[in-house]
Amino acid sequence: MIIFAGSRPREILSGLKAANPECNIIARDIYSMKGKMRKEKLAGRTPMEAVLDDFVDKETPFDFKMDENGRVIHLFSATSTQIQMAKQMNTVILLDCTYKTNRFKMPLLNFVLVTDLNTSFICALCFLKEEKLSDYQWALECFGRFFTDAEKPKV
Repeated sequence: MIIFAGSRPREILSGLKAANPECNIIARDIYSMKGKMRKEKLAGRTPMEAVLDDFVDKETPFDFKMDENGRVIHLFSATSTQIQMAKQMNTVILLDCTYKTNRFKMPLLNFVLVTDLNTSFICALCFLKEEKLSDYQWALECFGRFFTDAEKPKV
């Protein structure tokens, strides 16, 4: 069996044609099937509603903020494992913001902790509306809720 998870439609088509040259599938069939599968997976929800539901289902710690139009403008997420590791190795935290490199055109703030072995790991992610002081303050408040004063990163 051929697995095409995460592949582009043209790659899927090439793989199917290579496996079975007599295959009558065209690229439009693959695009249609992917659209149908996405619609079924969303089950009438918006993509953002599906993400938030997924966080709730997996019991992933998260927080979000909406604007007056009901659009998500901030989204903070960290797994329980990431938070637990952050509490254990809490000496240095780095904040790195990649600017509008995602499909939502929102800055992505990465919370990166340095371990005792001088390696690093991402312990939280936060999509921000903009790169203003208030946006960073909101993200840091979300991150800080997981720690007591003694557990908060030192630097």
